[in-house]
Amino acid sequence: MRVWKLVAILPLIQCCALSQTGIDPKVLEKANAGDSFAQVYVALSYDLGKGVEQDHALAAQWFKKAADLGDTSAAVYLGADYEDGKGVPQDYAQAASWYLKAAEREDPWGERNLALLYLSGNGVAKDPTVAAKWLRKASEQGFSDAQYRLGGLHCLGVGVPQDYTEAYFWLDLALAGKLSPEAHESAISMKALAQHHLSDEKVGKIQERATIWFSQHPPSEYGKLPPSSSPPP
Repeated sequence: MRVWKLVAILPLIQCCALSQTGIDPKVLEKANAGDSFAQVYVALSYDLGKGVEQDHALAAQWFKKAADLGDTSAAVYLGADYEDGKGVPQDYAQAASWYLKAAEREDPWGERNLALLYLSGNGVAKDPTVAAKWLRKASEQGFSDAQYRLGGLHCLGVGVPQDYTEAYFWLDLALAGKLSPEAHESAISMKALAQHHLSDEKVGKIQERATIWFSQHPPSEYGKLPPSSSPPP
């Protein structure tokens, strides 16, 4: 789970307001005054050791401050810390709790990460049906990784009825977005499997549906940069 955090923050490293000797005093002042956006930024500084000595425990403390104020990205980061045992004791139940807080505010990372816990049974009772529900919510926001996983569930009939039409549709959307190399390869294979069970006419209709979907949904940045991860003004 930690990998996405590191990938997502690369743009921040390139344009951050940190010096080599510490956090920008103005940003720290905002964080101490209760600005959740600044708190997430400070947390990420400690998480990555950018401008300050790396301190995952302190990062988790700042994430919690922001999460307690309702910042969904902070809740996702804190959930990932609990899932990984980074800066806090590993606690899947706590991870699920923080992911749920973000998911209930329609944060696609929270929805996707919570779904994965329901698929694995870590911190929650294993329930592929609930997992599919959260993946669909994230998928409808244009989150490619969630679309890939939802397509896979439809292809295999896990948590949802086996439906090659739905599988092909969501995998087609996912492949048009950003996926890890492994997920991209897997999505291609599952899409081919789904297509094997569909007529050419059916595939054409699905592709028309996908075209309409893209016309109604602007390109999403989910899977690239979580909300509230850029430097505060």
